[in-house]
Amino acid sequence: MKAHIRALGQDIRNTQTGTALIKTAAGGIDSIVDELRNLKELALNAANDHNTDADRAIIQKEFDNRKANIDDIASSTNYNGKILLDGRYSRKTIDVTTLTTDTITQKVPGDEPEKIAVITDILSPTNPENLGPTNAVVHSGAVEPGGYEDVISGDYTITRDGVYTIASGTNGANINITSGIHNVKFVSQNAGDVAQNIHITGPADGNANVWIENLKIRNSDSANIIEFQGTNNTLNIKGNNYFDITRQGYHNTVIHVGDGLTVEGGSNGTGTLTFDHAYIGALIGTDANEESNASLTINSGTYKAIAKNFSMTHHNGRLGAFIGSGWFASIGDITVNGGTFIDGSQDDLVIGCGSGGKCGNITIKNATVTASYKIGDAAIGASTASSTVNSICGDIYVGNSNVYCRGWSGSAIGTGGEEQSGSHPGARIAGNITVENTILNIESDRGAGIGTGSYGQAGNITVNNCDLTNVISKRGEYIGRGVQGVVGTVTVNGDEIDLDSEGNQPGGDGKVISYITVSPADEEKEISTTVTTVETTTKKVYNPLVIHTGPKANQNFNVYINDMRAKALKGKIPNEDDIEHMAHLSADKAKEYQEMLDKAKDMSIDDVSVTNKENANLAIRVIDGALDYALDEATTVGAYIYRLNITEDNLTTAEENSVSSESVIRDADMAKEMTEFTKHNVIMQASQAMLSQANKNASSVLNLLQ
Repeated sequence: MKAHIRALGQDIRNTQTGTALIKTAAGGIDSIVDELRNLKELALNAANDHNTDADRAIIQKEFDNRKANIDDIASSTNYNGKILLDGRYSRKTIDVTTLTTDTITQKVPGDEPEKIAVITDILSPTNPENLGPTNAVVHSGAVEPGGYEDVISGDYTITRDGVYTIASGTNGANINITSGIHNVKFVSQNAGDVAQNIHITGPADGNANVWIENLKIRNSDSANIIEFQGTNNTLNIKGNNYFDITRQGYHNTVIHVGDGLTVEGGSNGTGTLTFDHAYIGALIGTDANEESNASLTINSGTYKAIAKNFSMTHHNGRLGAFIGSGWFASIGDITVNGGTFIDGSQDDLVIGCGSGGKCGNITIKNATVTASYKIGDAAIGASTASSTVNSICGDIYVGNSNVYCRGWSGSAIGTGGEEQSGSHPGARIAGNITVENTILNIESDRGAGIGTGSYGQAGNITVNNCDLTNVISKRGEYIGRGVQGVVGTVTVNGDEIDLDSEGNQPGGDGKVISYITVSPADEEKEISTTVTTVETTTKKVYNPLVIHTGPKANQNFNVYINDMRAKALKGKIPNEDDIEHMAHLSADKAKEYQEMLDKAKDMSIDDVSVTNKENANLAIRVIDGALDYALDEATTVGAYIYRLNITEDNLTTAEENSVSSESVIRDADMAKEMTEFTKHNVIMQASQAMLSQANKNASSVLNLLQ
């Protein structure tokens, strides 16, 4: 126990020295924050046009000295010789490359098969009676809720399955469906009445069966109108429904898919949902900047989108998809088994991934897709890119459908495009594209009918029994490439075609050269190939400062301190504030601000200067990000100090209690010994008294004898 007490005393001293160490780091970070404030002051000065270039050159000298001061502080802040702020005690991520060499034996054809060239008409279908939607209605079997009824006029928690009426004139209602409640229907009190700022949240455990009928909702805030949670959710649209978003710069979806959603137009597939919108989230799908692999299935129904004439950064339209992912967002596979989709807003993707977003494979059957005016986006596939961020979708399949699209630089099925390569240099990428038994009515200036928009990329394209007689592309191909586009092989009705045939070019007659095999290849041969596989994995490396705070092994406190040198001082660009700010700018100002964010994205304090007004404005944004980084680190270090103070108090209490316990045990042992001592002393005294008495009696007897 004495050893334990001494160990606790040393732990208290460890905690005290650890606190002193971290306070040293905190002091250095505070000094760096002061220097960053000075740098921002200099940048703001240089951004003002009262300065001449000569003035800015003088400001730049002080600017460079301030940056050097930051590195001096980071490299000199130490405790007992340990440098604290150069990143050696941070969490780091490194790439580990592994090389694997295998020998593969495979059979290959001896000689190339003989092929002959034939003329194929790519515009006219080979089997017209199989074209277009079949009008078959797919339904999940979800049963329309009934039974219990109640009226909602404000915030409400649903704890029973049944039908709920949203009262006329309701303004502001957060409606939450509790876990375990799955069958709910919402109706309007009076058809045509508008309810405002309504937010419906599905059960946390998923498996929701939600129906809406004749709802008319107008929201002016930024939350989803319907937000599903968990998986296996179903939304049935019955009657005529209308969702209106009046807030400019809206980032959320109108209907959020949760972790998986199926949407259908009621049991007979005739339900209608109209959206009036202007934002960067999807209409049905994921929010802007959200990473998700949730699947989305639409079985039936009619869906219409109308764009408000807000002053947005992208042609007064959406940056998110109608059906799919929001801006800079992702979603899993998208499956459409039927339905009608009418997008009346300009330059907005109908089904796929939003600008700078990603989606999985897209499968569309038995559907009608109408995209009235697409400036740069495709109707189905990958949107235009956003800055240097790619827009990527997986494989695309369209069968027995009707696609109407009017656009400028995008294709109807494939990828969006840009008017010139420097406009948005990020890639617009689609996987393999298959289109069968489909009617296409397309006009595009720079994009292909099926394939890529201008400067887009796609894989192999397969077209079977399609009507392309109403496809017009002024500068792109009927099937294949938009202006400066890239695709793989193109196969029409089983034959590979020559993309460069004149009949496939703008204004061509659709008669192109294709190739068929007339003789097989020679016997196969076996060849051995050495294949080297390079695999790169990401590994996290931890090197914390360890402060031992307990009497046992590995009872310690890990402290991580990030790199505070100028080259490491940078923040997240763009962030939520940037997106919110751009939403309120005019189109020209927003474009200018976006270009500045693109330049600042990967820059640190080490990279900026104030030699001219443009550089000074760029420096201001980078310094703001660096201040966020440094202040976040200061907060983290302050939390370490607080935790160590609590630890020291706990150790002190433990030491005091242990000392008290040890003293009680020691005092109890002494009392036992004193009891034994007293006992033996009493016995000894009694023995001596008895012996003395015996001797006295003997002496008396002898006296009598005398």
